[in-house]
Amino acid sequence: MLSGCGPVSEYVPKRSDEGFRAPPVELASVRFEGYRGSGREFEVRASSASVRTVERIAVLEDVEIEFQDTGRGSLEVRADRAELDLERDDFILHENVRGSTGSGEEFVTSEVRYDPTSRKLVTDEAVSVERGNWTLKGQGMEIDVPGRRLRVLEPQSTGIRQ
Repeated sequence: MLSGCGPVSEYVPKRSDEGFRAPPVELASVRFEGYRGSGREFEVRASSASVRTVERIAVLEDVEIEFQDTGRGSLEVRADRAELDLERDDFILHENVRGSTGSGEEFVTSEVRYDPTSRKLVTDEAVSVERGNWTLKGQGMEIDVPGRRLRVLEPQSTGIRQ
């Protein structure tokens, strides 16, 4: 509540005010949902979030993102940290990124980003993919989210785990 004489607008800083930065909104145990048309495309869960309201960015900690598809199973990605653009529903996951597809592939990398236009998860970083006892290491990866197709862009080595 503001108190004083004169119009309230004199006391409330505006976005355009020189040097004004709204403080972030700090939240614990958060959940965001992204929609395409009338259907839910993904769900984001995090242990905490710092929402920068002016920029419309949520910085998340201990993050899990799940893409649901009743026919193909879920695609899940976890990371220590992420940035979610609340306007565009795109995000970048950082640090200790690991995930699994509905077809049993598991991957590990240092960063992955989601592009809502192409509906792909993409990284240019080193990646390791496992399926059963088979391992593939390479540089860069993309996952077509609707088709659940994972592709390593520059394969470097393959192997069989014992």
